Amino acid sequence: AINAKGLADITQGELTNLETIAKAAGAKGLAFIKCEAGEWKSPIVKFFTDAEKAELNRRLNIQDGDIVFFAAAPWEQASTILGRIRLESASLLKARGKLNIPTDQYNFLWVIEFPLMLWDADEQRYISAHHPFTAPVVEDEPLLATDPSKVRGQH
Repeated sequence: AINAKGLADITQGELTNLETIAKAAGAKGLAFIKCEAGEWKSPIVKFFTDAEKAELNRRLNIQDGDIVFFAAAPWEQASTILGRIRLESASLLKARGKLNIPTDQYNFLWVIEFPLMLWDADEQRYISAHHPFTAPVVEDEPLLATDPSKVRGQH
């Protein structure tokens, strides 16, 4: 799940476009919860226990004006789906004047524990996640024979 902070004023047309983007990435649809006037609004709210709602709120800091998007898929596919939703949400927030990303500012980050390989559903095999010359993290080498998806690369 991702929280598009301040985007609860999204239009039906914009939601439809986001759903199209999600489906293009392999989703069956795009579930969401809007937070307005202290209330969660969505057909899926009834499926959450109070404890699950509290945990979502703790992790995502859900506040009035926010909309939370959900992807139900294996981790890698869900990450792709929500990544594309995040980018489009940023565009919508920029258009509303709710998000300003300075073009002259760079905020670098260091990606760690990057996967060595990813599953290619079309080819039905693992492929290099970055480039084929990256070595596995030494302590992950035994996983190459048993669970290649868990092997991290020394990028």
